[in-house]
Amino acid sequence: MQEDEIVDKMIATKKLATYGLKEGGTETQQINPDLQKSQTLTDQQILQLARKGRQIEAYFGCPQDIEWCLVEDTFYIVQSRPITTLFPVPEANDQENHVYVSVGHQQMMTDPMKH
Repeated sequence: MQEDEIVDKMIATKKLATYGLKEGGTETQQINPDLQKSQTLTDQQILQLARKGRQIEAYFGCPQDIEWCLVEDTFYIVQSRPITTLFPVPEANDQENHVYVSVGHQQMMTDPMKH
């Protein structure tokens, strides 16, 4: 396996999307059925995100739980900390390094921040 190679994908069905409003707050909309199983990130974006993850891991010297956002094709890293939990841990029957990405994962803060 090459370092910049995607070896497997699992694309979840997405039925709802939440969008930010210019005046503040959010709006939830149903996703067109034709797009519900479409890939969220392009292959190029997946590889770019994996490279950034490896750079952050190398900087801190241990595997990291990294939170990020994507705005107009630019990734912003909003948090990085050592991995403490990853459930369920995907099985890997080899000695290779693996990058795990959780897209659309919602934690703790469920309301938008207003300024």
